[in-house]
Amino acid sequence: MENLQGLLIAFSIDQGYVQDEPAARTLLLDFGNIPAGGSKVGRWLMSTSLAGRFIEFDASYTHSDNLGGALTSLLESVNTHTLLRDVRVDEPGRDSVRDFLARSVDTLRVFESSGIDTLVIDQSATATLQAPGAGNWTVTLPTTVGAAYAQFVDPSSGQSSLSGVTRSDGKVLPIENVWFSKSGQGTEVRYFLNIFDTSALRTWMERTDVTEWAIEPKLDGLAVAIQYESGKPVQMVTRGDGQHGEDVTFAIGQIANLPTLAGAFFGEVRGEIIFTR
Repeated sequence: MENLQGLLIAFSIDQGYVQDEPAARTLLLDFGNIPAGGSKVGRWLMSTSLAGRFIEFDASYTHSDNLGGALTSLLESVNTHTLLRDVRVDEPGRDSVRDFLARSVDTLRVFESSGIDTLVIDQSATATLQAPGAGNWTVTLPTTVGAAYAQFVDPSSGQSSLSGVTRSDGKVLPIENVWFSKSGQGTEVRYFLNIFDTSALRTWMERTDVTEWAIEPKLDGLAVAIQYESGKPVQMVTRGDGQHGEDVTFAIGQIANLPTLAGAFFGEVRGEIIFTR
């Protein structure tokens, strides 16, 4: 925050959460045991004594030597995003822990509590809102493959409240995914209605009577170049930017079915390593 006038300002932690359960009001949240391949979410509600707008975020971390230092750390990097709203991806197989709808550079993404993140299409420019006086409002979003978000000017100027939102296919949206917001101060306040939906593709399937899909498993791989001497692999380098790659020779012994070429072969073999998990 910029504080050009040098005003006194105080920050406080109003509540901490771990997996949506109330926790101590401290930055030192206790995550307990996190299973291999699992994840847990911590969040804080904070307030300040002055109104303002955050213009930049940054974060850093250090490794505790008495816990093994960088060798045993679970942290690899810190990425900051501007939070738009706590939402909930309620698709089959998801948990009930709230997720983060955030701006990532110039796009929207939903960062789920399970550790995955997904692109969200902003349909604010093309979606429509009809509010014929008192009663129900009708929102129309274009067909979207994947998650969608839209923001509308609130026709009630902040005087309405939400009792529930039902989609055209009968599904009731989670209350976290529809909210009112405002921006500005004094006489310049503007009011908005916001909607986040993860099932636009399902609605499209119903409209077009699609009942079957062909689905293929996605295999993650890494393009490498392997140098052979006397028929044996001696060096492995990733593709990188096409000119400069990373030397990953240490991993040669960890690759199943890496061939040993017969005879006195000297040369380079290029291919892709597939990650099975």
